[in-house]
Amino acid sequence: MPQQKPLAIVLAGTHPHIPLVENLKARGYHALLVDYLESPPAARLADEHLRISTLAMDEVLALARERSAALVIATCVDRANVTAAYVAERLGLPAPYGFVLAQLVADKLRMKEELVRLGIPTAAFRVLRSAAEATHLKMGFPVVVKPIDTGGSKGVRKASNAEELRLAIDEAFKVTRSPQILVEEFLHGEEVSADCLVQDGEPHILVLRKRYVQRGVGGAVLSAYASVSPAAISPAAKQRIHRVTQDIARGFGLRTTPLLVQFMVDGDDVRVIEFAPRVGGGLNYRFVRLNTGVDIIDAAIDAYLGRPAALAEAAGRDYLAANHVYAEGGCFGEVKGHDRLLDEGIVAEFYIHKARGAPVGASMSSADRVASFMVRAGSGEELLRRTREAMRRLDVVDLDGRSIMRRDVYLQAL
Repeated sequence: MPQQKPLAIVLAGTHPHIPLVENLKARGYHALLVDYLESPPAARLADEHLRISTLAMDEVLALARERSAALVIATCVDRANVTAAYVAERLGLPAPYGFVLAQLVADKLRMKEELVRLGIPTAAFRVLRSAAEATHLKMGFPVVVKPIDTGGSKGVRKASNAEELRLAIDEAFKVTRSPQILVEEFLHGEEVSADCLVQDGEPHILVLRKRYVQRGVGGAVLSAYASVSPAAISPAAKQRIHRVTQDIARGFGLRTTPLLVQFMVDGDDVRVIEFAPRVGGGLNYRFVRLNTGVDIIDAAIDAYLGRPAALAEAAGRDYLAANHVYAEGGCFGEVKGHDRLLDEGIVAEFYIHKARGAPVGASMSSADRVASFMVRAGSGEELLRRTREAMRRLDVVDLDGRSIMRRDVYLQAL
């Protein structure tokens, strides 16, 4: 039977794209998911799933042209956003920004160079084209080594000495397609993320979240294991964050789009780690919804279609935490104990990211998260109590029933 509904091609089947697929279908679209994985999370809800890489821009372009797509969209994945912008520009489809801008912000080096040109505070950095160049690196330790074209902390490592620097450089080059990588000064302070919605060129900060990050001991990946709102920072720091988000929106020509900006806050000092004109990954969309009532996935679709979205009337007053569950390397079997935690109200929401039999990496990048859960409470003390209770009672087992849950990584203090 011929397809009667307008076709929306969704690029990448990550967990946040589940509500994207659901929303598009509710709007009357036929949702075709493009993801090279055999069973990505969003595939079970899509009308179709084709195993095509979201990085294969010309292949996605040919598919969109052949199927007369009305929309090609990605809301949470940087490289998929580039492909969406590429296809939209060539076929005259709606999009919140053009291909050139999408390319620029997905490239960490070009983004950093533009931040510096605009006078937006960020970490000092150098570019390396080989491990041999590290011997001439004129930066004091510690430093952070980053691939310029990956997301979700993949390949991002802290180096505190020459040996860790060599390891970090080697690992960064293993996961990048680029011939060069970034080395940045290590910024001290607290990581704070601003989830924003830009409308008519004006950014509106919806939520400020403090991100709790493993600090890369021994060259390990710098990875977030929890986010908490409200973020306890000074009024001066909040004002600077507001000004910087305005500078980013105006400097990069953002008109109507979700915007995620990651900051390092040290007292009143604020510097940008990086940003992306998209919805944050993981549970960010739920974080925003529970705090403000704003459906930022819905707002992202409206941004593609050139429509304004409803803004929040007030931020939530409760303490809210998103916690990520990690495991040792192996093959995922199942998560145990989460149903009782939900029934008892200790955990507000629970999400399992891996299918049975899926490989689990040990790097602790976002792709290696086994599960995530939301905790809500009226005080910081209650938030911590519920989080500790959840981590005590949860378990992750492999296909042989062996416990592989990382119990050393969870929110223990505010």
